[in-house]
Parts: sequence; structure tokens; C-alpha cells
Amino acid sequence: MSKATLFDSRIKKYAYCKPPEIYRDLGTSALGLSKEQVDAMRKRYGKNSFQERKTDTTIQRLRRAFINPFHVILFILGIVSLVTDVFMASNFTWNATTALIIFP
Repeated sequence: MSKATLFDSRIKKYAYCKPPEIYRDLGTSALGLSKEQVDAMRKRYGKNSFQERKTDTTIQRLRRAFINPFHVILFILGIVSLVTDVFMASNFTWNATTALIIFP
């Protein structure tokens, strides 16, 4: 059984229970856990905190923003256009306009 299915079944179960039944199942009361229960839970499960996420550098964020499949294809088309319209063209048909439009 997946975690999502287990979670959904617990929600459905507790949705129709009375509060004393829920408190009994969870081992708590309307006032919450006692200090001793909290200490025991921390020893058993660890501290209830999030791990701090490593932040990306500016270069990493820029790379992720600009390097994508569309830009790679556009770059390749720009190179092909530059080679065919500028480097391989005769002196009379030399035209760099397409390459300049693709590469700004």
C-alpha cells in the first residue's frame, strides 16, 4: 500500500471519529503532549525541523534559466545560418541578416 493511500485511509478514518477516539489512537489529549512525551518522541523520531536547503549561485540560476532545449536548437540553427549565409556564400550573396536576427 502506498503512503498516499495509507494517508487517505487515515484521514477518512479520523473524519468520522469522535475526539476522544482520535486522542486515544494518537496517544495525546486535548491539551497536547506532555513534556515527557515530547522528549520521548524527540529521542525516538528526532527533532522536528527542516534541513536548510543549499541556495543556488547566480551562475547556476542563469544557466538553468537560459540553457533549455529551445535555446539549444535556436543556437544550432544560428550556427547553420551563419555558416551557410556568411562563410560559404559567394561575395555577391553574402548576407548576415539571418544570423544577426537569430543571435542577438
